[in-house]
Formats: sequence, structure tokens, C-alpha cells
Amino acid sequence: MQFVQGGSATLDIWIYEYEGGPLRDPDGYPATEPKANVYDPFGTLTYSGLATRLAQGHYEYTFGIPATAEVSPGWRIVWDFTINGGTLPVEQRTEYFEVLSAGATHVVDLLSDLRIRLKDTHPDYRKRRWTDVELTTFIENALWDINSTPPATTYFLVENWQQSVPDWKNLIIEGALVMSLVSQGILEVAKEFSYSDNGIAVTIDRSAKYQSMAQMILTAYQEKKQRIKNAYFMRVRRPHVIVSGELDRKIRTMAPAQWRIR
Repeated sequence: MQFVQGGSATLDIWIYEYEGGPLRDPDGYPATEPKANVYDPFGTLTYSGLATRLAQGHYEYTFGIPATAEVSPGWRIVWDFTINGGTLPVEQRTEYFEVLSAGATHVVDLLSDLRIRLKDTHPDYRKRRWTDVELTTFIENALWDINSTPPATTYFLVENWQQSVPDWKNLIIEGALVMSLVSQGILEVAKEFSYSDNGIAVTIDRSAKYQSMAQMILTAYQEKKQRIKNAYFMRVRRPHVIVSGELDRKIRTMAPAQWRIR
């Protein structure tokens, strides 16, 4: 999970009767609700308060991120509650989140769009297929791929793409989508299974389906990437006419890595 300096953060908790069991409220409800304790990366208690009940066993806690909050993935929230007279180990009641700089709202925006495209928007983050860190890496790799494709644009970064080339948003999402599917396909290879007994055969082969989907999107992504990059450079690179004593006229065209005089 990622939040931005000066913004607000909402964290959810789902409480189960036992692992794999039904959702339930903590002991003492409605007189008591889970208590949320927010710690900064240095271990200092920053916020503390009671969570709000949304449904049976489902609570959320909303708080503000200071404008001067430490930019770090080391923030954490520890939930306090009891179930059947006992308290879970602290590691089972702790979740971590990252605070980004105030100018990094575009990263959160890209993450949200990518999750929607991947249909990975379950409200319980523990049931999501990809973590924020994984998707952020896919987004960064997609932009690197776009930058390195001729004509090169290595000066566009995740931090400034939105200001410079807003029409690249969908392209970045599609590139990250391809990398997400390829990554999951690699993971599924280790899960492949084939069994046959007395004429009954069972085969689990999901990696091929992920790779097939990735290849289909990759083809469209590569074509779109080249069109967008060519269109971008047509807008920013224009020929100039120079009068010279050597020739009646010289035309100079400027490209990222070369000069041509004719």
C-alpha cells in the first residue's frame, strides 16, 4: 500500500473466527472496536484510534498523512483486539505501508489503473495476486522499455512522465500489463501438473494461457508504442532552413543522436 504526504490513508482489517473460518466481531462488540496504532519508520507512535465497523468482522481506520511525513516503506499499523479471550501474535496484527513524496501522486494513479486492468482490486489486500511493490516495478520497467525504444527518450521517468507526455499513460499501463502477465506465467510454470490413472487424465497448465494473453497484448503494445513515439518526435523536432554561401540552401534536420546536412 502506498499513500502520499499531505493526503489521507485508509486501512482495512478483516477479523476471522479462526484461520479460514467465518468473519466475526472482536470480543465485547459493540462496546469495543479494534484499535489502530500507526507507527512511523522510527517506531514512534504517530496515530492511535478506534476503527469504524463497515460490516461484521470488517473495520477500517482513516487518518491523515502529515505533509512532512518520512518518505519510506517502513510505516506500519498494529491492530489491537481480542478474539475468544486471546490476542493474536503481533506479526499477525501488523501491516506495512509506504509514504510517497507529495509529487508522486501519479505513481498511485498508475497503480490504481493497472490493478483495474488486471482485475486485481479485491478490497482485502491479502487476497490480491500482485503487491504494490511488484506492480510499481512493472510500471518502472515498462517506462524503461518505452524510453529505450528508438527514438530514445531516456529523460522521461516515472516521476515526470505525467507533466511531459500525458498521452503515454495508457501505453505505460499496457507495457506494465504485459510484464505482469509474463511474471505470473513464469510462476505458474512451477505449478504445472499432469496425472493419468486408469484412463483418467488431469492436466494443470495455466502458464501457457498467461503467455498467450501476454503475447496478444504485447503485439498491440509494440505497435502503439512506435506510433506514439514517432508522433511525439514529429511534434518536437522540426527542420530549419539555413542560408549559406557554399550552397544556395542547406536543410538541417535534428534527430536525438545525429545531425544531417544536405
